[in-house]
Amino acid sequence: QVPGRLAHLVYLDAFVPRDGESLLDVLQPLARQMTEDASRRSPDGWRVRWPGSTNSGPWPALTPRYSPQPWRTLVQPLALTNPVAAQLPRTYVRCTADKAPGSFDALSLDRSWQRARAGGWRLREIDAPHNGVREAPGAEALLELFPPGR
Repeated sequence: QVPGRLAHLVYLDAFVPRDGESLLDVLQPLARQMTEDASRRSPDGWRVRWPGSTNSGPWPALTPRYSPQPWRTLVQPLALTNPVAAQLPRTYVRCTADKAPGSFDALSLDRSWQRARAGGWRLREIDAPHNGVREAPGAEALLELFPPGR
C-alpha cells in the first residue's frame, strides 16, 4: 500500500505466489498433498501444522513463537493491484540447510526459488534451516547481504 516508502523487497525463504494464486498453488503437487493431508488431521479444523514440523507437542505449542498456521492463509488468493509495487527490486534469500531433494521444505519452496530466478531477482543462499534461521551459525551474514543504503 505504500511502495514509495520501500526501496527493495527481500523474501527470506518465502513463498512467491502470483496475482490470483494462493500459497497452496505455489507448492509442488506432493507438498500440496502433504499440506492438505495435514489439514485433515487438524484437531480443531482451522489450523494446520506444516508437514515438515518437528513440533509434536499438544496445541497450543510448547514454545511461545511456534503455532499452527491458520488454514485460510494457505488458500486465500493474492491480489496484486499496485503497479508501482510491482516495479520494486527484489532479492530472494534461500535457506539451504533443510532443502534435501524430496524433502517437504525443498518441495514447498523450490517453485518460489525458481520464480525468483526466472524473474531476474537478486539471489542469495545461506546455510541455515527455514525455521531456524535466527539460531543458525552465521545468521548475522543476512545483515551483510544488505548494507545500509542498498
